[in-house]
Amino acid sequence: MIKNILKISGLGVYENYSWPPGTEDFEKKNIIYGWNYSGKTTLSRVFSCLEERSLIADLQGCSFALQTDAGEINVGNISSSPLRVRVFNSDFVRENISFSGQGFKPILLLGKGSEDAQRKVEKIEVRNKDVAQAIQRIAGRINDLERSFEEAKREAARNIRQTLRIDPYTATHLVRDAASLQGKGSALRSEEELARLIEQALETDASKPIRLEEIQMKPPLLPHIRAEVEVVLRSQPSLSNTLDALKNNPALEQWIEDGVHLHQSHDHCEFCGNALDQERMHQFSMHFSKDLEMHRDEIRKAIEKVKGTYHQGDLPRIAEIYAPYREELQEALNSYSVAIGGYNQAVKDYGLILQEKLKNPYQAFEAPVIPMPLILSFQNEINSLNRIIQKHNQHVLEFESSRTKAAEGARLHFVQQFLDDQNFLGHERRAKRCASRKQRLERSVEVTRPILSELKASISQAEEGRSRINEKLRSMLGSEAVQIKSQKNTSGSDEFLLIRKGGKPARNLSDGERTAVAFAYFVVGLEDLTEDQFKDTIVFIDDPISSLDANHLFQVTASIRETFFHRVPQPNKTTSWATRCKQIFISTHNFQFFDLIRELEPTAKKEARLYFIKKISATKSVLGNMPKSLSRYSSEYHYLFEAILGFHNSQDKASFENLMMLPNAVRRFTELYTYSRIPTPRDGSVDQRAEKLFGSESAKRILKMLHKFSHGNNIESFTASNELIFDLEHTVNDLLGHIQTNDPHHWNALLEAVQP
Repeated sequence: MIKNILKISGLGVYENYSWPPGTEDFEKKNIIYGWNYSGKTTLSRVFSCLEERSLIADLQGCSFALQTDAGEINVGNISSSPLRVRVFNSDFVRENISFSGQGFKPILLLGKGSEDAQRKVEKIEVRNKDVAQAIQRIAGRINDLERSFEEAKREAARNIRQTLRIDPYTATHLVRDAASLQGKGSALRSEEELARLIEQALETDASKPIRLEEIQMKPPLLPHIRAEVEVVLRSQPSLSNTLDALKNNPALEQWIEDGVHLHQSHDHCEFCGNALDQERMHQFSMHFSKDLEMHRDEIRKAIEKVKGTYHQGDLPRIAEIYAPYREELQEALNSYSVAIGGYNQAVKDYGLILQEKLKNPYQAFEAPVIPMPLILSFQNEINSLNRIIQKHNQHVLEFESSRTKAAEGARLHFVQQFLDDQNFLGHERRAKRCASRKQRLERSVEVTRPILSELKASISQAEEGRSRINEKLRSMLGSEAVQIKSQKNTSGSDEFLLIRKGGKPARNLSDGERTAVAFAYFVVGLEDLTEDQFKDTIVFIDDPISSLDANHLFQVTASIRETFFHRVPQPNKTTSWATRCKQIFISTHNFQFFDLIRELEPTAKKEARLYFIKKISATKSVLGNMPKSLSRYSSEYHYLFEAILGFHNSQDKASFENLMMLPNAVRRFTELYTYSRIPTPRDGSVDQRAEKLFGSESAKRILKMLHKFSHGNNIESFTASNELIFDLEHTVNDLLGHIQTNDPHHWNALLEAVQP
């Protein structure tokens, strides 16, 4: 059962409608009263969508949501709605009946001997109803899973976009990357590698490293001159003129050598002042011969050569090297430092012993042993450093492609991570499984459609349908002015024709006759349903009495009572009235018909509800509880007075809630008031009655504006003009002022009637 209308949007006067606070929920019997253009037929079209389980043509682009016992039904899930709904409105008349005398579809009714076929129909329809409910549940589950999966894709894409600064990167790109990983190994990377890839992917052009020069080894190395140094260390100068005292005392020898050079042109010693012994000076000069000087030069040359093998390489700095190789470079530099230290120490050792040889040129020295592993280690460490520099330089050459490759590696890692997470959660897998089950259920329903058609065809009794429609028409019209004739069309199917007495096609039906035929056709069509099906059906009837005169109103009301309401025996041997169908809605603009329908049992509030629908702006109508002034009296007269009085007492008349309906209300009230005072014949006009009651001048003021602004778009143009609202205020003042002054008893009775 439908409980209320949660919302309607984008639909005429229901541009942005929601269920008003305090409005009572629908019950089994619901009567809706409202004037023309208030939105009754539009509301019935929302129910037509429930009947069709899809948006009808006129409602494309709108949305709505209804609260039911089975949960919310909206545009998104209407196709799987479990409700059985039948709607009578102007659309039903247009789509089902041709008033040009041509045929319309026959009504399917149970014929004698068709009980077995009907039981099969009922069994299939019960099953299909259960299947429809299951499909609705599965569709909801699929929607939930798909929403969850889509949100997960969007979230994963957003994380990739933000982490790797890739723009654009959407769920569509994620799906494309996921497809590229199909059939391949996992794209996951270790934490360390992923961090490196992200760092490399985020490098800017400004961070592009510079090319570094490789470390060059200085030739020769110490082993290359070792043999030459060893010869120098073991060699001695000529000994023919050497003095043993000096030879055996290097320090004294050095002191004497310096002194000889200082005293080349001196006769006396600069140290002691004594005269120099020239013979002794000659002996000293002979001692420091050319051979000794040449020998010392060889030693000095050897010292310089050894110094030339000392290595001080131009090493790369950590900050200059490409980040992924920095740790490797640091390790290589540490090893290089140890190796170069050992090598350079060997060089120093050679230099020191040569210095000793220079001081003791007559002494033979042994060269220090050079450990070859030390030399090899030194060479290997330089090679290691150069390999790192080479990799760095290669990265400089491949900077752009490496950055792109790193970004791809990191991106695919995150895509693989998303796929693994989703595979664990199983959203997509479960959604596919649900979709497969939903398709199977839908196919099972489709399989039954031709079976149902065949079964229903077997129980179709077009002639009985014709007689039932004719019976309804005689009841509603009180004669056989219009009847139904059945015949076979060119395809062999049954169709109905509208005829007059004598068998001529009924081509020019009055509005009342059209309404009667359409409503009779609709009511008999409901007899296609079994009793149990009818109990489970929601019916919406929109203005079934359009243009019918007062006599016919009673006959239509009687037909509605017979079709939709019945007495039910009670345990205490009494009876009570109940609704035959699951729920019924009847809307009308005719207050007399509204009064007749609301009096039909049941009327208890627990089963029946009264509603009033009113248009308060060009895009807004409100469906709410019936005002007390309408529900307490069997006339709309009191309600009209209450609305007019409310406007009269309003401080802000331009914002008066019922402003849109007020011109109609004043006109209708004036018609009823003048008729109650001067009950003229049928051809008497409200203008004539008003002129007699109010006087010629007042009557023109009251009626002038109402004739112009009491229908359709005129009302909308009226509400857009403050000047016209001001004129309406004067009209209301004149009307109410006349009644209050000239008809005080009537005035006081009206005031008492509308008191809360």
